[in-house]
This record gives sequence, C-alpha cells and structure tokens, in this order.
Amino acid sequence: AAAAVAAAAARPLGFVIDGFPSTAAEAMALERALTGLDTARADCIRRRCSVVAPPAPQELTAHADPSYVSGLDAVVVLELPDIEPATLRALGRRVDHETGRVFHLDFDPPPTNEPGLIERLEHLVAPEEARVKERLTAWNLGRGDVEAWTARFDGLRVALDATPVKEEVATAAAAVVERIIAAKDAAAAVKEAADAAAVAAATAQAAAAAVATARAAVAAAAEQLLTLRKAEIEARELLAAAGEGEDAAASALLAEKASEAVAAELVKAKEAANTAASQSAATRTAAAEAAAAVEAARTRAGSAEAVAESRATAAAACQVAVAAGAQAAAAAAAASEAEAAVGELVAKAEAAAATALCAEGELEPEAAGTAAGAPTAPTAPT
Repeated sequence: AAAAVAAAAARPLGFVIDGFPSTAAEAMALERALTGLDTARADCIRRRCSVVAPPAPQELTAHADPSYVSGLDAVVVLELPDIEPATLRALGRRVDHETGRVFHLDFDPPPTNEPGLIERLEHLVAPEEARVKERLTAWNLGRGDVEAWTARFDGLRVALDATPVKEEVATAAAAVVERIIAAKDAAAAVKEAADAAAVAAATAQAAAAAVATARAAVAAAAEQLLTLRKAEIEARELLAAAGEGEDAAASALLAEKASEAVAAELVKAKEAANTAASQSAATRTAAAEAAAAVEAARTRAGSAEAVAESRATAAAACQVAVAAGAQAAAAAAAASEAEAAVGELVAKAEAAAATALCAEGELEPEAAGTAAGAPTAPTAPT
C-alpha cells in the first residue's frame, strides 16, 4: 500500500483524452467542466439588456463577453489528407486480448515468431468498411464546428501531420508535450521570481522607513544635546557669578555630566543611522536585481537554463534584501534605543536640578515633578 501511495505521488499531474471531444457540444461541455466557461450565460446577459437605458459598450463587453482561457493545455489534431488513409488505418488494427497489445497489419505488423499470436488477433473495430467510412464522414461533418470552437482559444489547437510512420508522429506529439511542460515551468519561474522581487521591494521600503526612523532619532538626540549643553553653560556662568557651591541647582545639573553621556549616545545613534542607510541601499540593489531577474525570466522563457538562472538570481536577491532589511531594522532599533537613553539622561539631570531647587525653597515640592520639561538652565537665586 505504501508503495502504491508513493507511486501515485510521483506520478505527473495531468491527463490526456483520446478522441474526445468529437463535437462542438462536447467541447463546450468539457470547457465548462474545467473552467466554468458558459457562453449561454453571455448570450442571456445580452438579451436581457435594457433597450431604454442600454449599457455602455465597454460595460456590456466586461459583463457579457467570456474570457476564453482554456483549461486544456493543447488540442493535438492528427491530420490526414482524406478519409481513405483513416479508413485503412481503422480497418487494419488488430488486438491480442491476452496481452492487450494492439497491432496494425500494414503500419505496425505483429511479430511472426510468437507461436499462436496471429491466430489470437481480432479486429479492434467492426470490420465493415462502410460503417467505418460512415463514422469518419460524420466526424468530418462536425469537424468545422469543433475547430471554430477551439479557434476561440489562442494557440490551443496544435495540428500534426499524421501521414508519417507511427514513431515519427509519436516523436512530434512528444515534442508538443515537452513545449507545454517547458512553458509551464517558465511561467512558474516567472511567478517565483516576481514573488521574490515583491518581497525584496517590500523589504527595501521597510528599510527606507528604518532609515527615516534612525535619522529622526539622531536629530532628536542632537537637539537634546544642544539644549542640555546650553543649560550647562548657563549653569557654569551662574556658579561663576555666585561662587562655587552657592547655586545648588546649577551644581546638581553640572554634577550629572549628562551632556557627556548624551554625546556618547548620539554617536551610537549616528552609527546606527549610517548602518541603516547602508543596508537600505543594499536592499534597493537587491530589489533591482530581483526585478531584472523577473524580466529575464519573461524574455528568455524559451531557454530552460536561462529560466533556472533567473529563478535562482531572484531567490538569491530576495535573501540578500531580507537579510539587509533585517539589519536596517535592527540599526533603526539601536538608534531608537539611543534616543530613549538620551531622554532618560536629560530627565535625570533635570530631576537632580529640580530636587536641588526644592531643597533651597526655590521650587514647591509638588512642582518638582514638572520641572523636567525642556532642559533649560536653572534660574539664579535672587
């Protein structure tokens, strides 16, 4: 049982229908079963359109005209010049019911060195030539309708000359199948490359946003540093005017040495912003490479090697973009952390100055909590 399941899983997906459809009605029914295409619905929509207020032509086309995209990959037609060759082939077929093998007396004769084989052979179809010709004539009468139906689907009908020997016809049919498989593989490669390019492009956008976040963090930290240094300069001037240790708030502000710590955090933020910018550039490059791989897969779909190369290029570019985007995001997070650290340092310095003012009676205790607004120098006592 396990072997049967494994064999079924390894079996290629798809199907081949031999001799069907033979009429236009059968062809329409098959397409309806595969894709839901219903031409009768389109005719019904057109009949029910309002005469008083008819829809615009483009609106009617959008709703009534079906999309002729077949659920079949190809309709392979083995063509013969007239009925006579087909009649000869039909009448000459023989079957060995013991083995199931089918032979043709003229085109694929049975071996003569197998005892009893010739005696076992039976007609595969009724031997009456008139009946065979009648069936072929009936098929030819409906052939025009079938071909008119298949002609609605771009490139669906594939005609093969069936006059050569069986091996040549089989080789030509196999080539059709190989082209279909190659086209499907190329389409899948284009889709994979497009998906990879979309991921790379989205990552590039995220990386660009990370750069903006990192630069905003740098700007905020730089502004805090500038304000804090102005406050420290004013504090030093107050101490110089009042004497060392006379202004407790100024002394407390300077004792924190917050500007030095803020400057160190600003350096970290700048480095993070530069890293984010560098990785953002890498994501943009990778996204461009992935997009180029998509175009290459589309334009070189006839070459299996080119398709495989485009698929691999797009996948590799996607990986590079994702990795670079992650680094850009990490750098932006580092810059944000540096900005947060700056805020904590400034708040700590302001809190120290506010506490000193409160101790001197310059500031009410309940107002001490709000003294850490903008980092400005404490007011000299009067």
